[in-house]
Amino acid sequence: MEIYRITDQEWLKAGVYYVRFATDLVAFKDEISLKGEFAEDKPEHSYVLLMENDLPISTCRINWINDYQGKIERVATLPDYWHQGYGHRVIEEAESWIKDTGRQQVVINARRAVLDFYTSLGYVPNFNKVIGSGTFECVYTEKNLRDNS
Repeated sequence: MEIYRITDQEWLKAGVYYVRFATDLVAFKDEISLKGEFAEDKPEHSYVLLMENDLPISTCRINWINDYQGKIERVATLPDYWHQGYGHRVIEEAESWIKDTGRQQVVINARRAVLDFYTSLGYVPNFNKVIGSGTFECVYTEKNLRDNS
């Protein structure tokens, strides 16, 4: 298993995009367009990509929102690899990278359908901060990194 921290390596970004699009095709079918999936990607975002035997398997995007917080976004794992710990590993690497930059907190807008996954990783939901609806109803969660030294 290889895990990469990506800022500008195009060949690795291709792996990120592959995982995100392939996951969307299965998990969300007609609910998200190709344009919609990538509409919020910005040059200043970073990515984590987990590969096994040169196959991209799991990824997430990091939004460096301020000097105190990093935001993990667009977590995706190829459906054939769900429930095998790959998403957990990608989140751990993103948290480590965020902590390495001196930030003290990670936030995630977690889809309600997978909220239990994030709470199992130590994220605390705030049900007063809910956005979206239906499949894309998300609950704001946060995790303090200084508590996890």
